[in-house]
Amino acid sequence: MLIWLLISAIMTPISRISALLLIDALFYQAIKLSSNQVSNQVSNQVNSQNKICRMNQSLPLLFGLVTTPLELISFILSIITVVLNIRQLHWAWLFSILSSGLYAVVFLDARLYGDMGLQFVFILTSIWGWHLWLWGDRDHNSLRVSRLTKKSVMSSVLAWLAGFALLAWFLKTYTDTDVPNADAFLTAGSLLGQVLLSRKKMENWLVWIIVDVLYVWLYLYKGLMLTAGLYAVFVALAIIGWRAWSKSCPR
Repeated sequence: MLIWLLISAIMTPISRISALLLIDALFYQAIKLSSNQVSNQVSNQVNSQNKICRMNQSLPLLFGLVTTPLELISFILSIITVVLNIRQLHWAWLFSILSSGLYAVVFLDARLYGDMGLQFVFILTSIWGWHLWLWGDRDHNSLRVSRLTKKSVMSSVLAWLAGFALLAWFLKTYTDTDVPNADAFLTAGSLLGQVLLSRKKMENWLVWIIVDVLYVWLYLYKGLMLTAGLYAVFVALAIIGWRAWSKSCPR
């Protein structure tokens, strides 16, 4: 209204009409620009969702097996991680971080919430393990492969059982997973194995052998065929890892 009064006071009728047309044109351009920005934001969100959907689309393999591009990439990164772990190369932790991030999405889609949450813990422990393998202990002494004491073995078993009980309660209470006990037991075991691996404890490979054998069954049940195959490979790699580390840590 104030703008219109100013225009009326200082302009002729024709000038006022021209000014109104100019204001109307500017107003239209402003609305059009705002609309285009909103459309672009919506379009970007849709494109991002479509990319995620494409990564989760079914991908046929040999022998009638089916996977997704996201699971396939995670599979490859996980294999690289374990191979580098066996050779005690610190770059294994980088691939562990990448594969864990991708597998979190895979497990979310499969409603394996314990395993999904475990991937974020894996990322944190991978950063910690990378630091230990690079810089050593508090005195900066390089880590060497070692074995757990009997007391440490008992503490590890109790920690596994306590983690299982806590996670099983959480998954049953707050999620819709159909395998709360299996998910909780294997999630707690995987966390223990990751911590022992970060500290270069020989027994990490024994934990992984137990966990990976059971994971093969779980992932077959959930229809994650490629991941089930991956964990079957992990069983073999864990046995190789145990034998390789035994050479640098004899009894």
